[in-house]
Amino acid sequence: MDTQSDVVIIGGGPAGLSTAMHLIQEDPGWRDRLVVLEKATHPRHKLCAGGLTPFALQQLHLLGLSLDIPFIPVTDARLEYGDRAAVIRGQPAIAVTRRPEFDEWLARQAKARGIQLLENTPVLDIERRAEGVLVSTDRGQISAKAIVGADGSKGIVRRWLGAREPRPRVARLLEVVTPAKGNEPEFRNRMARFDFGALRDALQGYYWDFPSLVRGAPHMNRGVYDGRVNPESPRANLPRILHQTAQAHGVSPEDLKIEGHPIHWFSPSNLFSGERVVLAGDTAGADPLFGEGIGVALGYGRVAAGALQSASVQDDWSFNNYRTRVLLYPVGRYLLLRWFVASLVYRISHNHLMMLGVWQLLKATSWLISPLPRVGDVLPRQIGFR
Repeated sequence: MDTQSDVVIIGGGPAGLSTAMHLIQEDPGWRDRLVVLEKATHPRHKLCAGGLTPFALQQLHLLGLSLDIPFIPVTDARLEYGDRAAVIRGQPAIAVTRRPEFDEWLARQAKARGIQLLENTPVLDIERRAEGVLVSTDRGQISAKAIVGADGSKGIVRRWLGAREPRPRVARLLEVVTPAKGNEPEFRNRMARFDFGALRDALQGYYWDFPSLVRGAPHMNRGVYDGRVNPESPRANLPRILHQTAQAHGVSPEDLKIEGHPIHWFSPSNLFSGERVVLAGDTAGADPLFGEGIGVALGYGRVAAGALQSASVQDDWSFNNYRTRVLLYPVGRYLLLRWFVASLVYRISHNHLMMLGVWQLLKATSWLISPLPRVGDVLPRQIGFR
């Protein structure tokens, strides 16, 4: 496989596949001008709680996709701080999928639209050439006019681009999936729990409990997210917090087989592009407040596709205005709000009295940030809500 392509998308997850589908939606001729490279084979193991927010569901709707894999419609997202709680309601507030199943389903949709997705094709090297970029894989080389880095926080594209922000923007995440009976409050009440109690233990994030289905059987997806938005604060002990909080929620220590991974989070000053390369998804920056990845990745795909289409029409592959595109698109505005709130809340999270005030305000205004009724009435029917 020594070939040429206008665009090589590195990463076959939501960001890369969204980019490809938005491109052929813009111009079907892109089917013969791009290739998506995925280092693994779907379904591949992927740490992620699998939650699709209303923003994520809207991105699927923009691609004309109907979600037809098993999911649990969570109608109440419960945000807890000690004995205080605020509930964000929606229809759904979150649709909980299994991430390997979701990514495999998305890959099937892309292939059905004629997108060339090469699985089990890791990228070994990337080299700049006068006329473009040379991508080397274990199956050969591909010459391209541009590449899309959609291969995650630890992917080869960020390293090759030398994407190093002045201050580290790396969140930490631990996750565990445990069997459930199916009669837990999370299942009975269609509820997802976000427990921010460990803010007092230097955590810049929360513990979560999501009801989930694994091969049709009820399970709980549990974990702890630490945004590390304030790098000067003490580093939280995530394994201890996960064990203590999970046990407080009735989980046996023997069930906690923990896995973890880093998340590169969004800041408006992140590096988003370079000559002949744009970044999307976690590679560009995920939500720093909650660590949301799927919806954000899908939203980045729309931005990247627009930038590639303009580059092709103008024959200008510098992507000098890509940052502006990101910040002006819906995904950029969504991330800017999350970044602002995270920067504020996680810098004062050590102050118990101030956080009590934050939760009181959140309780009083939760109806304002709940999904509007029209989202619940219209969107679920469009994406196959059940």
